[in-house]
Amino acid sequence: MINEFTKNSDGYKLSSYIHKHRDSDGGRLNAGPIWDFDQTSGLFTVCSGHDPTGWTYLQNQDGCEDLESMPLWWQSMMQDTLFQNRLHCRWTQFRDSFLHADSINAWIDTHVDLISGAIDRNFTVWDDFIGEPIWIEPEPIPQSYEEEIQVLRSWITSRLSWMDSNIPGNCTDVVSTTEAIPPNSIAVYPNPGHAVITIESDFTSPVKFELYSSLGVRMLAGTIHSNHHEVDISQLPVNIYFLRVGDRLLKVVKVNE
Repeated sequence: MINEFTKNSDGYKLSSYIHKHRDSDGGRLNAGPIWDFDQTSGLFTVCSGHDPTGWTYLQNQDGCEDLESMPLWWQSMMQDTLFQNRLHCRWTQFRDSFLHADSINAWIDTHVDLISGAIDRNFTVWDDFIGEPIWIEPEPIPQSYEEEIQVLRSWITSRLSWMDSNIPGNCTDVVSTTEAIPPNSIAVYPNPGHAVITIESDFTSPVKFELYSSLGVRMLAGTIHSNHHEVDISQLPVNIYFLRVGDRLLKVVKVNE
């Protein structure tokens, strides 16, 4: 889903990795780590990467090459109804958490602030290439760093919207699996967050929530009385926290302002 969201033309072939857990830890094959994102997010025209529409796993758009190195299982999995339904549910879960628009914009804002000084230092050593073509970028080329960020935000918004409208399958037809689909929908955003996070749910009656640190220390607790409940985390130190809402457990990352 991350490779598809970013339209990573190399993500399904040249830069896809699988690792195996120890036998003592289940011995299963796992996808990842994800890697190689230079030709993504609308930055290049390779495999129509600048176009926020279309499925990259099909490798059927302009500029797609090296098809002989494309594994066959991507298309095979996407022809399986059960896989499609599970994919749809997983996509919905991600869109309600770290792929929520608020979460992505907060992440971008945080990193724009984080590397602002490094950008100036970079161009004291290397030529300032902003506004100039480097390698098969789509036109028009942004003429400032601020414009680059705006183009990135716009492309991400369009890509998420297209995927929301075209993701196959549906959650209502998911059969029983080892990972139960919770009866209630809960979203937490922005995630990562730094000041206030919103817990969005469809609970019809009050429900308690608790926020624990990565060491299991309860940091906050309260009761949710509405479908949109705000929690102030501004006084918490930077850490990974676990939010328990009823019988649901979600991960929340606290970042600096």
